[in-house]
Amino acid sequence: MHHCAYTPDRLPVVDRSASGRVVTLTGLSGHGFKFAPQLGEWAAQLVAGDDTTVDPRFALPEHMERLASLGAYTGGGH
Repeated sequence: MHHCAYTPDRLPVVDRSASGRVVTLTGLSGHGFKFAPQLGEWAAQLVAGDDTTVDPRFALPEHMERLASLGAYTGGGH
């Protein structure tokens, strides 16, 4: 997946909450539309509680760790 997202590291967040009750797919701009089939598959896997094929870089804990290492977000487009 080419990474165009509204996050400091340009990667979307695709994850399930610790409770398993909330699924998040966020951080995508209009470019996210072209990834709809893949995002839909991941969302279905997360909602069903199945094993997923989600790229681990998109999981929230890994994403937050990476963002912390980047320092303060200064904005900027893509």
